[in-house]
Amino acid sequence: MRKVIAAVLILAFLCLESQEGSALLLDRACGRSYSGTRTNRLANPWMVSLIVNGEVKCRGSLIKSRFVLTAAHCVFTDEMHVHFGTTFSPDRRNPGEYCRLDPNCVRVDKKIVHSEFNNQTQQNDIAILRMQHAVQYSDIVRPICLLINGTGPAVDRFHITDWGTTEARYRIIERIDRQNCSSKFNRQVDESQICVRSNACLGDSGSPMSARTLHMGRYRTFQLGFIIYGLNSCAGLNVYTNVTYYMDWILNVLDNWSA
Repeated sequence: MRKVIAAVLILAFLCLESQEGSALLLDRACGRSYSGTRTNRLANPWMVSLIVNGEVKCRGSLIKSRFVLTAAHCVFTDEMHVHFGTTFSPDRRNPGEYCRLDPNCVRVDKKIVHSEFNNQTQQNDIAILRMQHAVQYSDIVRPICLLINGTGPAVDRFHITDWGTTEARYRIIERIDRQNCSSKFNRQVDESQICVRSNACLGDSGSPMSARTLHMGRYRTFQLGFIIYGLNSCAGLNVYTNVTYYMDWILNVLDNWSA
């Protein structure tokens, strides 16, 4: 009898291990941070600032060594740079040149916006930026996790860290029914988006929404969305692009533009 129970337990373990292992990571070095301070840059090494003409316009997240995920409305026709690691403090006397002299800045050489992005309704508000060269991973530069063939953590409470206007802020936000956001903003909020109750502000667009969960025996941070719009009061309801919904699109972009 004991042998039968042991065999069943082994099979169950192998089944669970197989199911967990079948959800592959986009980058195996992802989702690990090295600081207990939630608003510290070391705790969010995947977060980046998007620089245009010497000014921070939006945020984004590093998903591979050469690619950043952000909102489509954060993509500008002017030259863009991705800034890593430390606080961005441009030289106001010559803002257009500052990022070119900063080793934490990398120029964007390709901007891929979803072909069906609608700037009025902000449907399909997702884009990927390819940097001029791959970055080297370190304590302050590391990708956030995306699952290639999984559904992501089944959670209703998420984390969001944004740099705000003067300092980093860490918050726990709550998923609510999409109809609440549809009614509040008088526009469609469908399965490609997530409605949450939070207090994100203007300038936070592209900031990743995440959850920390156990994967293959190690806790990692997974990106589930990023902010695209919300209330001007910086309090109440906000809408996030649902990253899991767009994984096929993300993989297709990386496959086409990795060379």
